Amino acid sequence: MILSAETISPEQAKDVGVVDRLYEDASACRTAAVAYCAKLAEGPREAIGRAKVATSLGFGAPLDLGLALEREAIARVFASADAEEGIQAFAEKRPARFTGG
Repeated sequence: MILSAETISPEQAKDVGVVDRLYEDASACRTAAVAYCAKLAEGPREAIGRAKVATSLGFGAPLDLGLALEREAIARVFASADAEEGIQAFAEKRPARFTGG
């Protein structure tokens, strides 16, 4: 598609994995985006942030660098308050209450 400049329909884009969801209109898309952001905001901020950094820095990098970034991110996440809360919540069979940091 990039080389030929061929355009495809939204349905074709979903079928080939360019997008993973389709919405009827902009309002439905906006509502879904806000709900998704709210869900992320309640999640483990440390893990989400580290995943974003490792992905951004590792994209297109040599495999050994990508793996090193991943190892560093995992080590920092497991040393965080988010990890402690996640493990405690799992043990207590309750939803985690992440505060970030």
